[in-house]
Amino acid sequence: MISAIVLAAGQAKRFGRCKQVLRLGDKTILDHALDNVRASKIEDTVVVLGAHAGEIRQQVRIDERIVLNDDYADGMSTSIHAGLRALGPETEAALIVLGDQPFVSPRTIDLLIDEYRRSRPGVVIPTYHGSRGNPVLVDRSLFAEMLGIRGDIGCRAVFGAHPQSVVQVPVEDRGVLVDIDTKEDFDTLAGGAPLDHFASEPSQPYATATAVRAGEHDGRRFYFCCEHCQRTFERDPQRYADVA
Repeated sequence: MISAIVLAAGQAKRFGRCKQVLRLGDKTILDHALDNVRASKIEDTVVVLGAHAGEIRQQVRIDERIVLNDDYADGMSTSIHAGLRALGPETEAALIVLGDQPFVSPRTIDLLIDEYRRSRPGVVIPTYHGSRGNPVLVDRSLFAEMLGIRGDIGCRAVFGAHPQSVVQVPVEDRGVLVDIDTKEDFDTLAGGAPLDHFASEPSQPYATATAVRAGEHDGRRFYFCCEHCQRTFERDPQRYADVA
């Protein structure tokens, strides 16, 4: 059985309020994320709540199992731990879903599951035009290591020790790169900006003559079409620099 762990326990410090209950169209951000999982081949789902559990329960329809993470202030790793501990022995692998990532298509989730069923790797990661995204699918053999991570980091912390077990699945789904970390991110989407702009890939070559912003990382210079792309890069530069 393939299970999903939906992470929705964070404090949203950068955002300044509970972002999971904000509405995009006729649904909340978390509703979008959950509906995408429900429409996929996922067979079992656990939703991890924490900092804003009461508000989320009041405003989001959650039919799935809920796990409360009382240690949410210690970072994302504690929510992953809570979700993993809630899974039964029948779970073969877990899809780690970000509750602030509303645009991942059910088809993308199914492609990750299909690849896992086909090749049985330790980790399956979606990529969009070379950039690694989320959600990621992790085999049960790595659960013990994931329970050992600490702080505000995700399960990628264990991937470096198992490069031969990581399979990347190219998808035509910009949603794997789009999460909502700041008020500016939400305003961009709520204002009707196209997803291809929001999910622009900062690592891709960009014409320096038309770039409006530039920055450096690890001795290399990167050029950006807009402030949003630069901020996206600066939040996780290694994710993009690796494929530049």
